[in-house]
Amino acid sequence: MSNKEVIQEEKGLGFFERYLTIWVALCIILGVAIGQMIPVFPNTLSQ
Repeated sequence: MSNKEVIQEEKGLGFFERYLTIWVALCIILGVAIGQMIPVFPNTLSQ
């Protein structure tokens, strides 16, 4: 193994990568909520 590979293994996953599934789910929920609460917003984006 090279030094670069060893350093990569020791570092592990960062905060963003560790919780990526949660970030994606939150973005989906937020997008749906905005579409439901402010129906003009998606219509404006689609123009």
